[in-house]
Amino acid sequence: MRVRGFTLVELVTVIVLISVLAVLAVPRLDLGATDTRAAAGQLIGALRHAQQLSLTHTTAAGYRVEIDASGYRVRDGAGNDVTDPLTGTPPMVATWSDVTLSPTGSIAFDGRGAPACSGGLACSAGNATLTLTTAGGSATVTVERTTGYVR
Repeated sequence: MRVRGFTLVELVTVIVLISVLAVLAVPRLDLGATDTRAAAGQLIGALRHAQQLSLTHTTAAGYRVEIDASGYRVRDGAGNDVTDPLTGTPPMVATWSDVTLSPTGSIAFDGRGAPACSGGLACSAGNATLTLTTAGGSATVTVERTTGYVR
């Protein structure tokens, strides 16, 4: 009667193949670009949330996203911090140690959802473009001048 199983040669061959694939695949992983895209997605969500709040609270002075070199903060027209919809607590803020944002300033949305920029951002001449940069790459976030659409 023969016992079925793997031989030592088969096991060593599989381990060698997995090692070769790992050595080839690891350099192709660009974790910095993933961090940049995640930060860009988070900023897009904050901008869209501020615009949505401005559209639904038309009697208020509008909502804005204040952008500095290392993150953002969402505030209402009176300067109060906005509650983060995910945690249910204020402030809705993000600070990154490895992501750099430029230019800095703020984007405020009126009751129609149209953006108004201040600081180093320019909305009136064209779309506002923010650049997020890490060691692994960069990503851009664009706010449309007329509609406030964020992409």
